[in-house]
Amino acid sequence: ILFAIDILKHNKSMVSLHLAGNTIETDDDFNLLSEVISNHPSLKELDLTRCAGPNITSVSVNSIVLASKGLKTLHLTGNDISTDGSSIIADCLAADPPLQELFLAGNKLNDDDAELVAEGLKTNTNLKKIDLRDNAIGRLGCKALFKAIFNDESLNSVSSSNHTCDILASSYKIPCINKEIFGGKSGVLLAKKFAMIAPPNDQDVNVHLFSEVPPELIHKVLKLVQKYPEKTLGNI
Repeated sequence: ILFAIDILKHNKSMVSLHLAGNTIETDDDFNLLSEVISNHPSLKELDLTRCAGPNITSVSVNSIVLASKGLKTLHLTGNDISTDGSSIIADCLAADPPLQELFLAGNKLNDDDAELVAEGLKTNTNLKKIDLRDNAIGRLGCKALFKAIFNDESLNSVSSSNHTCDILASSYKIPCINKEIFGGKSGVLLAKKFAMIAPPNDQDVNVHLFSEVPPELIHKVLKLVQKYPEKTLGNI
């Protein structure tokens, strides 16, 4: 591991480092790796799948997340990560770093962690996928995660939802609605709003939601409801 860290430290053009299955024995080594990653000018992908040795603390593993501010892809699957109530991962996501894929499957994250992650996703626009399978996340955690990407309490709340990230979880399936709808972020948001106003396979329009629509625009919304593709709404 120290050899790999040394190579990374002196190779400023390296864009990918795969250490999967190579055990990191001490917190000092993990912290050193975090420091080098944090200061590296071009690294975009880091794979640390099943790298944490039995004596590694979760604090050290979580420090990798903080150090990954320049990465696009980070693999931390199978490292027995638990946060002990810390919001390190959620805070990192909330800061909206360039990170596009985060793999945290096979760890010890629970419902409380899922709720924190859900909160962090609300202000994140770059993450495209987060893998939380095979953790201790149950119904409450999955409910919070789904609400992060589709909060249907009101049109305003759905607007402030996350429209870019797909969430993988084991216990309860979370629909990948941000990936399945065409049209980018604006298309996803539009489809979610229309799914609320005129739910698929439902003949009724949720008129109460119009209280959030300026009166001069209501007739335009109703016209769009009639024209909006049923196929797109059916994805939600």
